[in-house]
Amino acid sequence: MTSAPALRDCLGGLVDREGGGPPDWPERLAAFLERLARRNRHVNLISRRTASRVVENHVVPSLATLRLVCRDARLRVLDIGSGGGFPAIPLKILRPRVRLDLVEAVQRKCDFLSDVIRELELLDCEVHWGRVEASPASVIERAPFELAFARAVGDRERLGKSVEPLLDGSGGFWVFENPDSPDGVVGEPKDRILWTDSSGAPVTALRRMGSAI
Repeated sequence: MTSAPALRDCLGGLVDREGGGPPDWPERLAAFLERLARRNRHVNLISRRTASRVVENHVVPSLATLRLVCRDARLRVLDIGSGGGFPAIPLKILRPRVRLDLVEAVQRKCDFLSDVIRELELLDCEVHWGRVEASPASVIERAPFELAFARAVGDRERLGKSVEPLLDGSGGFWVFENPDSPDGVVGEPKDRILWTDSSGAPVTALRRMGSAI
């Protein structure tokens, strides 16, 4: 399922729907997932419960970020709580021109992310150890960002207040949420994106938070 041909077959429709990607994206994504599976045996990068269906549980939801980053965009993107690399690494593979910064509080996960970035030769990426609520100096130096994402969200209001000073005037902070969230909105208003799979089934949603709306 995570070989390059299988990924092309499984995800090609979604990628094409959002404008496509570099010709070698299946090979790079397969290489990332192979490294993730190998390291996850020793470091809890993603839940063991979801690891057997990593494409469905992690990759497909991560592709929701493509809706906000067109193919040739050179946006400055911040990924908060990167963990095992979702959504940051799939986004960078498919949108290689973005400048990507990843913030992660667990050192061993930072080490994995740095290894992946180096081994896959993903350019213009930096990994920062720490929490955005007390942003490392290295993150502040790279600000402002045009987009910020958080897939694992705790206190949204508190996180939003921490992220807001790092964004430029047009920037947006987007969090992942259950597509069936009771506070969801029918349709796709400007502050909420419903992300579906190739069959049209809801997978996840992105909601824009804070006064950057």
